[in-house]
Amino acid sequence: MIRVMLAITLCTGMLWAAAAPSQSEALRRIESKFVAPCCYQDNLATHNSGAAEEMRAEIAKMVADGKTEAGIIDYYVARHGERILREPRGPKSTVLVVVPALVLLAGGAWLARYVARARRRSPPGGQPATVPSVPDDDLDW
Repeated sequence: MIRVMLAITLCTGMLWAAAAPSQSEALRRIESKFVAPCCYQDNLATHNSGAAEEMRAEIAKMVADGKTEAGIIDYYVARHGERILREPRGPKSTVLVVVPALVLLAGGAWLARYVARARRRSPPGGQPATVPSVPDDDLDW
């Protein structure tokens, strides 16, 4: 009976440890939400600059101190503005996804209409248009 209880306790502990994200995983997840503060282009997690290394160290300290992910994001947004985020928050992110999709959909509809009209138009007599041929003798090479 003791062995069974010990086995259950060990399995529960292993499952709990596997389910809980490690501090380094949480750190990488938070770092990947920001761009480097020096150029505002590259991902903070992979950028190699002094400012990026300093920001990664600050984030690691905040995570070690127990600050939440939302708290860290809010701190850097207050410090640098929305441009520090890789993906904008709120309705901006929706616009960045929806507008290109609508533009592609409208372009596809226009293209389909254009092709359908072009197929309906045919030259007089129902014969395809031909390009007059020019004899090779008239060309100056």
